[in-house]
Amino acid sequence: MKRILWSLFCILGMTVFCSAQSLFYLPQVADGFQPSGTAWITGIAITNPAATGTPMASGAITFRQDNGSPWNISFNDEQQQPVGSGSSIAFQVAGGQTRFFISRGNTGGLTTGYATVSSNLPVSGGAVFIEFGNLGAFRIGEAGVPSSSALTRQSVVAIRDNGENTGVAVASPSGAATVTFQLLDTNGTPTLPAVNRAIVANGHTAFFISELFPTLPTRFYGTMQITSNTPVAVLSLLFEDTGIFATLPVFQLQ
Repeated sequence: MKRILWSLFCILGMTVFCSAQSLFYLPQVADGFQPSGTAWITGIAITNPAATGTPMASGAITFRQDNGSPWNISFNDEQQQPVGSGSSIAFQVAGGQTRFFISRGNTGGLTTGYATVSSNLPVSGGAVFIEFGNLGAFRIGEAGVPSSSALTRQSVVAIRDNGENTGVAVASPSGAATVTFQLLDTNGTPTLPAVNRAIVANGHTAFFISELFPTLPTRFYGTMQITSNTPVAVLSLLFEDTGIFATLPVFQLQ
């Protein structure tokens, strides 16, 4: 638990440095056990970066599944007490305060989706993904990610090499989206035909670039441009075949 909270503090520091917003997204939330025995939990932190003693920010974290429907997921706070009910967690944070929420690890199977954070006053937030092996007996890896805005033009680093593979999550928090993915090599040259994917309104999808581009060479370094007809929120992670993973940056395209 202490390591989870420390990771959340670190990602919050980066998020606060970027900006505070009244509406932002966490494009990937994972919780539960895979048949292999690998388990995932997600930690979320919300902080009010305003000065101590300033008015209370009130808001909610709402969760949706891949198909866009509300996602009932259970969370505890930093004291390991249950919080929230159904598909949302209400929060209140005064200036200088922080709230922590850690998913409980659904034993019924792995589920994924995304979260929308809304507040009446600007707040900052971030998430940490924690992966465990052998039914939770040991930690494989963890990585923190800042919050995301929904954009129509963005890009991620794309790597596939020696057991490494880039994973990408995309959430469409408003209307249905048609999303185009285009791989560029290090010279900025398109390498394979672009791929289009449809995401339902309020929906979510996640994949490895090798799944999206089955003919991708076994060694590739470059970027993947992501453009859409309606704003989408994007997250990117680099996985090793051992299960260890790290955060990759997301860039806004001009």
